[in-house]
Amino acid sequence: MRAYLTVEPDGINQLIGRMEVIGQVRLRNVGRLPARNVTLIVKMKLSALSEEDPRNRTKDFDASEDRTTYSDRVVNPGGDMLQGSEDNPPIAALAVEHYNMYVFGIAKYDNGYGDACWTRFCHRYSTDGRLKGLEMIDPPNATRSVIGREKARYHNYGNSAEPSESADLNPCQPSA
Repeated sequence: MRAYLTVEPDGINQLIGRMEVIGQVRLRNVGRLPARNVTLIVKMKLSALSEEDPRNRTKDFDASEDRTTYSDRVVNPGGDMLQGSEDNPPIAALAVEHYNMYVFGIAKYDNGYGDACWTRFCHRYSTDGRLKGLEMIDPPNATRSVIGREKARYHNYGNSAEPSESADLNPCQPSA
């Protein structure tokens, strides 16, 4: 009997009137109590090198905050909320083949009993899965999907939930 948040991939979209993309996630309360003081940090980054070989995939994801962020949002049991990434890379970054775009971050919340909890997430989108033939000349006048949510994968790294009471981990930093 508590709030428990999961973060699901919701695609990469081009922003209206801009030549940039935004990574979308859907935060869902799969617990039995309202999640209070919900703060969701969502970031995006393109792999530094081609990741055609899975052994070369990115492993480090820093979701630390640049500033203290507090939110008084509440997500009720069975409820969800959609949020986009803070980073908005150029759409041209998705035109390269065999790279991955990562949408990652952390959800912090009160589990209904006053306990601070967190969920780290990392979703991987292959640039090979982008919408083919996409015109990248003019900014659109409506949001358009560039890589659909069905193309997302939960990455092998960057996904975890609050540690055991004995663990001394900073939830905003990758574990060693």
